[in-house]
Amino acid sequence: MPLVIRLKPPHVSAIAGVFFGIGWGLFIDSVAYSNHVHNNVDIVFGFWMPGIAATLFLLMMMPISSKAIGNTDAFSGGSPMAARLWMLVAFVLGLGSVMAGMALMITQYTQRTDGKTPKTTWPGFAMFLQSLFIFIAGIVYRFGGDAVDVAQYDGF
Repeated sequence: MPLVIRLKPPHVSAIAGVFFGIGWGLFIDSVAYSNHVHNNVDIVFGFWMPGIAATLFLLMMMPISSKAIGNTDAFSGGSPMAARLWMLVAFVLGLGSVMAGMALMITQYTQRTDGKTPKTTWPGFAMFLQSLFIFIAGIVYRFGGDAVDVAQYDGF
């Protein structure tokens, strides 16, 4: 018999927030570490982009309820196609941020094409983990419970 844990929307939101905070905390730590321990380690704006894209993914998923996606009534006045398209764009952005974090980690911090050896690999690894943790936060928030419809539970 599988173990199923039913969490209430505030708890799901808190778990997603912890994943989100860990993701950004790891990246900020890696920037501070690389600037403090290894002087002249360049963290350019492009290295921030996977985390920013993953954050946009999370923000794009928040306002869409399960009712808006699953609505099949064509005459209800609202089209579920727009909500589904919005979610598709959000998921493409989220998966793209994880892939961009991995690509930057590989090309800039492990296998450099210019022959230089990086001073530290922690910022690259943190970029990947940041986008992965924020993506996980979005998945937990979206599929862990519908936090928009709070009338189905009574308090904590």
